[in-house]
Amino acid sequence: MHSDELGQILDSYSELYEGKPVLFFDEIQNVDGWEHFARRLANQKYLVYITGSNARMLSRDIATTLGGRYWIKDVFTYSFREYLNACGVIPGKNWEYGGDAATVK
Repeated sequence: MHSDELGQILDSYSELYEGKPVLFFDEIQNVDGWEHFARRLANQKYLVYITGSNARMLSRDIATTLGGRYWIKDVFTYSFREYLNACGVIPGKNWEYGGDAATVK
């Protein structure tokens, strides 16, 4: 895919709906020239969320291309204990060794 094809997303949306969509792109850095598409969206006042796990996403070239129209938010994965807590699971004493069972909040 090339960035020229990304415009088809907006074309398709406008055929079905009115107004501007909120756009979410994950791993868009795999599309050649995506920065220019993102810049165009920013210039047209679209609300766009871009996520990625590649070091290219953090390069200074991207900051220049996007012209300060971005915020960087680092997101870190949960540890196993944090995941259990978020799911409301409270491990019992020595649960990892086959001791007391876990309880759910």
